[in-house]
Parts: sequence; C-alpha cells; structure tokens
Amino acid sequence: MQSRCDVQPNLHPSTSGPCPYTNIGIDVKRLVEHVERTTGHAVMLDSVLSTPQRIVAEHDPRNVRNISPAMPGGDINHMGYRRGAWSPYGVGEQGRCLLALATHDQRVNIVGRVGRKWEKLWDLSVHWHRHISSNSWAAVAGHPHATQLETYTARMHMLSVYEFQWTPVYEDSQGSFSILITLTAGSHAVFWRIPTNFTGAEEVRILTIQKMDITLASAIHWHSITNKVGYLIVGSSSGLVKVCYCQLDGDDAVMTDLGFAYDVKDRMRVNHIHLSHVTADQYLLLAAKHNVLLASTVKLSTDNLTVACAAFSHVGKLAISGLVVLKNKNVYVSVKDGTLQHLVVSISPEGEVSLKEHGAIFRSEGVAYTGLMTSPNQTLWGIFESVSVAYDHLVVREPTQISIYQVGCSAKLARYVLESERPLHSNADVLESLRITSCKEGVSPVIPMQSSEIPDQPLQLLKANYWLAKMSRSVGITDEATLATLDEVEPMLQTSILEHWIMQMLNRFITDDVSQQQRSILLSFSLMCEWIMKNGRDDNKEIAEVFAKKLGHVDQEVCLVCQEPIQLDFLTHGKCRNGHTLPRCCRSLLLTKPTIFCPRCRVFTHKDAAYFEGTMSSTCTYCDGFVVDELRERRQQLQAVKNEDEGVSGCSPSVKQTKRKH
Repeated sequence: MQSRCDVQPNLHPSTSGPCPYTNIGIDVKRLVEHVERTTGHAVMLDSVLSTPQRIVAEHDPRNVRNISPAMPGGDINHMGYRRGAWSPYGVGEQGRCLLALATHDQRVNIVGRVGRKWEKLWDLSVHWHRHISSNSWAAVAGHPHATQLETYTARMHMLSVYEFQWTPVYEDSQGSFSILITLTAGSHAVFWRIPTNFTGAEEVRILTIQKMDITLASAIHWHSITNKVGYLIVGSSSGLVKVCYCQLDGDDAVMTDLGFAYDVKDRMRVNHIHLSHVTADQYLLLAAKHNVLLASTVKLSTDNLTVACAAFSHVGKLAISGLVVLKNKNVYVSVKDGTLQHLVVSISPEGEVSLKEHGAIFRSEGVAYTGLMTSPNQTLWGIFESVSVAYDHLVVREPTQISIYQVGCSAKLARYVLESERPLHSNADVLESLRITSCKEGVSPVIPMQSSEIPDQPLQLLKANYWLAKMSRSVGITDEATLATLDEVEPMLQTSILEHWIMQMLNRFITDDVSQQQRSILLSFSLMCEWIMKNGRDDNKEIAEVFAKKLGHVDQEVCLVCQEPIQLDFLTHGKCRNGHTLPRCCRSLLLTKPTIFCPRCRVFTHKDAAYFEGTMSSTCTYCDGFVVDELRERRQQLQAVKNEDEGVSGCSPSVKQTKRKH
C-alpha cells in the first residue's frame, strides 16, 4: 500500500449512491427507528445502508435530540458494542478465534462460533464481579470515613472495563493459552489466562491484578519480546502513556513499572498506541492523541525507560480513529473527518525521528471513519464507516457499514506465498486476496511448476504450488497451453504431497507395535504400504515392505455403500464396480463419508485420522489447518433448538410457534 493506486476497492460499492444490496421496498426510516434494542446492532451491521438512506433515517435534531451512542432514533441501546478485540488464531474451538466485546454499559463478553452461529461463550463481567465481591470488596476499600457515594464510585470504577488486549498464544507445562489483559476505570490491570480451544466450559484463571498509576485508560498495546515476555503500554484520556515490563507464567504475571513515556496531562485523549522494535534496545513508540500523531524513539530494558527523541504531525480536523503500522515504517491512520492519511516515519542513525506526510489516500464526504483494521498479513483492510452529521459529530457511533479493500498486486502476493515458510492456513487472507485479484485480472497468478520439477521440490513449496494451481483453475484462463499444464501438474502435486505424508507416517511408526490397533488404523497402514510398494522410489519401497510384513494379513478395503471390494487406484478417492465413488481421507487414505472436512481446501478426513497426529483433532494435509466436523455442528444446532423448546415449554402453543419462527 505504497500509493493511492495500489488500493483496490472490493466487495462493497461506493457510499455516494444507493446500495444495490439494500432490500427495495422496505421503509428504512421505520426499520431503524423502531428496531428492538436487543437486535439493533445486528440489524445495523446486517443491512448495508448507503449514505443518503442513512441520513434520511436520522431524526430531526430540532424535534428529538439523538443521545444514542449506537443507534439512531433517540433511544439508548445498552447492548451496543463500543470495543472489540480478536484473539490469536487457535484460542477458539477447532483452531478458530474468539472475540472479546465490550458494550456501552461496561459489560464484557467473550463470543465464539458454536456450529454455524456466533454465541456468547463466557461472561467476563459476571466472573469479575464475583471475584472482587467475594472478599467484601477489599480491593477497593477506601478510607474509614468514605461516604456512600465515594464507595459506590470506587466499586463502579473497579467493575467497569475500559480497554482490553490479547497476547499471543504461549505454552507451558499446563498447556497452551493466551492472556486477555483488561484495564478497569479504577486503573487495575487484570490478567486472565484463557486456554486454547476454549468453548466456555474450560477453567479461566486470574493470574494477577496490578494497580496501574494511571486513570481512565483509553488505549492499550501489547508488544511481545520472547515467549511469555513483553511490554504493556497503556494510554489515558488525560494524555499519559505508561510502559510496563511483563513476565507471564502459568500461575502468575510479574510486572515492572518502567514509568511514563508521556507524563504531561495535556488532556489530549490517547486513542491508539503502537510499539515496534528498531534495533537492539531501541523502539519506535507511536501515540495517536486526538488528531495528533506523536512518534518517539525510546530505549527499553527490563528496568529502564528513556525517551530519546520525539516528533508530531497533525493528520486531520477530528480525532484519529484507527492506526496501522507496516514493517517498513509506513503508517496509515483513519480520521473521523472521513480521511485515511499516509505517513512515513524516518529514524536517523543518531536516533532522531521525523514524520513525513504523504497526504490522504481516501476521502469520503458525509461519512465518518470510526475505525481501521487489517487482516493478520495486512493484505485485506477494513474501514468502519458511520454517517457524519454536523450537530452530533462528537457522539460515538457504531459503524453502519464496513468496506473491505485489498492491497497489493497478484505477482507480489504469489511470490510471498511461494517464499513463506508459514503454514498455508496462516496465510488465508493472502490467498483470498490473491484469488480476488486473479479473478479481476483474468490471468493465472503464477507460472505453473513443470511436472519434471515436482519430485525434487521441498514439501512446503509443493503445498504452495498446489494451492496456486487450484486457484488458477478457478480463474477464466483462455491460454490453452496454461490449461494443459494445470491439468497435468495439479494431480501430480496432490499425489506428491500425499506421498510425503505417507512416508512421514511409515518412518514414524515403523518401530512401534501397531498390530493391536483397531481395524481402521491397520487398514490405513496397509493402504499406505500398498501405494508406496507400487509407485514409490526404491528406498521407500524397502521401508514399505518391512512395514507390511509387520502388519501381516489385513482385510481388503470395501465400499461403504455396497460392500464391494475396492482397488487402490487413486490416493484422493475410491470407486467400486457398482459406480459408488467416495473421497479418501487426506490423512489415513481410508474411504470416508464427507462429514469432516477442511473448510479451506475442501478435502475430507476420517474420524480416526487423529491417531496419526497424536491429538484429539485432525488437521489438513495441504494447509495444516484444523478440520471441521459438520455432524458435530448439526448436533450442536439440534441441541440449541431443543434447549430453546424446553425454555418455552411452559408457554402457550401460540407463543411456542412464534419463538420457533424467530
């Protein structure tokens, strides 16, 4: 995203005209004004309203003063969300993410995907209230002569969570986990240990509660140094910025107060903070204070903080609402006046810092930019928009539209995928952006690998080329030579990847006694040995023959439909003489019913495939991401419907019917 021409709008039309996705014939004004409070946020985010329609939906300020921070219409929506933060990948069930949400009435919930829906998994506010009230509010005990109002205010400040931040996933002897750091209005930092694969039933522990010498926290940032060690930076509404050195443990979190990076109470609210490493002990600290971006070079250690140099720049007329920092010190900020500004930070060898403005790359009349965020690899950018009205431009509003933009050209994205050593599932946003770009350009994103090159390539490069080959087939390519190469290369890449996996399993289990394993595992090993003895290299054939002798006699594989014998002709599927065709598991090679699948690669796994990974769940052979059990999701949906029916069992038949319809 070096220049304005690199940004390609996608998925959403311009907000200057009517939106083609809006339901025609619906009275938008009545819909917005009379919506129920509990469903207001869902309606506003599910219905995309163009700028003229959103303005029409507003109340006349001369008649009804709009005091709602989330919904037009004059009614305060207490369920409106004012803050959200995604967890790292893997904290949620089946390797997904969790989302921490704070409402306008200071409640914090953790939501996650349950089946095909997103539901509340854990109420942090309830558990926080139980914790601090269990010992008669000793943590907020004031002086003996405190008035009732002072006591009440102190308790409310202790309960109200203003900001929160997730740490990366860490591991210790007790398992893998992430820390959710919450900051209260009473300047307490609470460290919650949340285990990975969290479903709401697992134990969540408070590691420590630290009193911070800062009030009314307005921004928070966690900078990870090494495993379970990092810097916690906190900003306040009065303009202060504090830095702490933190060491996380399975049962504790030790914090060292390093002092203030900005210690002047200039009453300029700190909206965003970012810390990035430069060299050795030198760091770059960025702080967005209202409409001013401050950049400082600081020296940090385990017990010391020194601010070396600082610079600032005015980036808009209204407050900065979003901050994105790239590795090359390019900084992008969204401003509530409807602009997205680009700045470049320069640091001299002497440590002097300067900010150079490159101007606005986006500008939208009549719309306020209330947020800016990127995907993990920063290839997809989201800008949160809300209608901008002169008389209430200072009122905080929820976004009424989210526009997604893709960044970068297909050649750069394809090169990144081929050169990256990360698992492909962690590059999902890059691959999705590449797919969209390739469809727009109508050309293959990469020259296909030749069939003669496949046997000598490393496994990671084979996986990346297989992904790109599959993607290229979905693009409208007219070059017959390219199509012929794809037809030849794609199945060869897939077979080579599976053969790599087979040899990994044979080498891993060749010294183990597997004769007592269940029939499906023995059949899986037998299929692996059979394929390698027919199609593998000579050295691999020797290993397969030794393994096959250990297995002894194993019954032949049969069709899951008609029980007819099936020959191992393909690694991806099996077909009996009656014409029944079933997919093979990408891990065990067993024929499987298409219920457990990879949502990214659309390949299937057998229910017993987790044996080969030594875990409770399987991963995909091609992208290394977690698979999804569709039957389990259906069972969860049926259980949810059953629970709902039980909840209305005491109602009249008409009430039951109404609830089921909703």
